[in-house]
Amino acid sequence: PAISIGGALGLGEAAIRAGMVSPAVVIVIALTAIANFSTPVFSMAIALRLIRFSFTVLAAIFGLFGLQFGILLMLIHLCSLRSLGIPYMKPLAPFIAQDIKDNILVGWIWGRSTRPKLVGYREPFRQKPGQRPHPGKDDKQ
Repeated sequence: PAISIGGALGLGEAAIRAGMVSPAVVIVIALTAIANFSTPVFSMAIALRLIRFSFTVLAAIFGLFGLQFGILLMLIHLCSLRSLGIPYMKPLAPFIAQDIKDNILVGWIWGRSTRPKLVGYREPFRQKPGQRPHPGKDDKQ
């Protein structure tokens, strides 16, 4: 990876000096390449590469509108997916304000007394109220 990054930066510098591309384009491509190395699973990297190439083609043909259209299509697809009967984008689509606190910013376990609406229809409470950890009766501070 280090040799390929070094070679790419050298080619990017040569392309800038020749006036073929702007420095902003080289920076965006370099950040994209570095972000590609952060993908933990190879099969996921291949899927992300296909998505990235399709976004690049849309942006090259239609500009910013093509990129927005591609993002819109991807969001529509993600909102239509279901996993074990639960919407994939839950609680954002369908929007459930009460469940946002359990999925986006996760708080203390004793602060989350109810289950999310889409999965807690049988047993709405996670645990009894007041289950906060505290020092034992024999512990002196």
